[in-house]
Amino acid sequence: PKWEYQQLVYSALASLPGLELIRADADIELLPPALRKPRELWTGKQVITTVLNHLRKSDRKDEPDLPGICMERKSKTPPAAFGESMQEHLVLI
Repeated sequence: PKWEYQQLVYSALASLPGLELIRADADIELLPPALRKPRELWTGKQVITTVLNHLRKSDRKDEPDLPGICMERKSKTPPAAFGESMQEHLVLI
């Protein structure tokens, strides 16, 4: 449910007094639900994405936002398993 998603995001950003990751006047952009029927549900990945997107934002309006995270690593899947052209042996974040 939406309230659980919002609570997880808020608890990740609010933290302890003096260590807050959000300002009192900051807006947090929420993602749409991953599932809409039979009821709206959000995933753990969406919680992490929401937190990371918020942390990328600059505190000042005259500064640009930070770039996103991008990383490429090898997985345990051997390149020959699906064919190297399918790139199933790579993990992109």
